[in-house]
Amino acid sequence: NSLYRFQEPDLVRRLLVSNNTLRRMLIKIYSNIRKEFPSEAINLDVFSDSPNSNENDLVVSVVTSLPVDEAIDRLDRVENVRWNKDSKDPYIDICVNLEYL
Repeated sequence: NSLYRFQEPDLVRRLLVSNNTLRRMLIKIYSNIRKEFPSEAINLDVFSDSPNSNENDLVVSVVTSLPVDEAIDRLDRVENVRWNKDSKDPYIDICVNLEYL
């Protein structure tokens, strides 16, 4: 909670409480993002393809005012995080994107 700003706190917390793998991965992603974006806000939001879907994805948004080309170059340098999924955890896709001020 102290690393990210939750866009929909109850929904994000519910998703994180039920998924140990996701919590570990978000900590790793955060440290990788901070290497390239040391002071930008980082938001977490939950996305679903349809209102009736039970499948959710997590969106990590780096909020920046950097020039577009520089921000994209930095995002490209954020290393992919390798992780081992706990067998009991549901699969959730994580998207990391840029949000411009």
